[in-house]
Amino acid sequence: MNWRTAGVIIGILTVVCLGLVFSIVYPPSTTELDYRDPFTSPETSEYELSGEIVVDGELLVELEATVTANGSRYRSIGSDEDLTESYQESPGEDKYIRMKVRDGSVDQRIEQIESDDDRKLIREDRADEEVILVILENTTEDQADNIITNIELFTNVLQSTKYRQVDETAENRVYVPQDGWFGGHRFRPYRITDSAGQVIVDKDSYEVKSANVSWDRTSDTETYAQYLINRVIADETETIDLRFESDTDVAETEVPQWVENAQEEAK
Repeated sequence: MNWRTAGVIIGILTVVCLGLVFSIVYPPSTTELDYRDPFTSPETSEYELSGEIVVDGELLVELEATVTANGSRYRSIGSDEDLTESYQESPGEDKYIRMKVRDGSVDQRIEQIESDDDRKLIREDRADEEVILVILENTTEDQADNIITNIELFTNVLQSTKYRQVDETAENRVYVPQDGWFGGHRFRPYRITDSAGQVIVDKDSYEVKSANVSWDRTSDTETYAQYLINRVIADETETIDLRFESDTDVAETEVPQWVENAQEEAK
């Protein structure tokens, strides 16, 4: 082998080695997410919805809500240990709240309620480690605004990654989540892997009608080396599952029994 041939081979090997090094040190590309992407909250005057977010197999938050054309608003939000239901007959009217809380935090909750001039504790039921508090709240607000805020939690989680449109009908668009590297000045870098599922949105408004997606998210990850360390050694990877369903065909709802009981006790 002459020196010219040896030099060419050494040069090729050097390029290959550098390529391998850079492939470990740097990701192929990093995307800064644009939160003007699709996926919006309901824009209609009535809707019914449910959703849940599960992280590493444990329920983070569960939401059920109904807003009707005649004005009634119902919401249930929380987890297995802490759950809050609230009902309002129409915007600006009194709101009835039922809280299920852990016994260890109930005294603090009661103190907060009693120090609030707009709230009145109607009932306190204790059973084992679970406590139920029923509250009357004087308010001029529309509970539908609180529900929209809760829905934005789901749309914000959905926007943790990018999507690719895979189908379109006369009424809907269908998107699937994509793996990738994400970072920017607004949040720390992370990597999404093993993404699956789909999101169905209104074709024109991009209102989320249905979502059933999952992915693994590894935090503080800018390079392949960091990804391997954080996923395998530091265990910085979370498995996120999100489910959401929304329907604008809403039947008239009845006043919950616990609300009727609270109305009688509040007289």
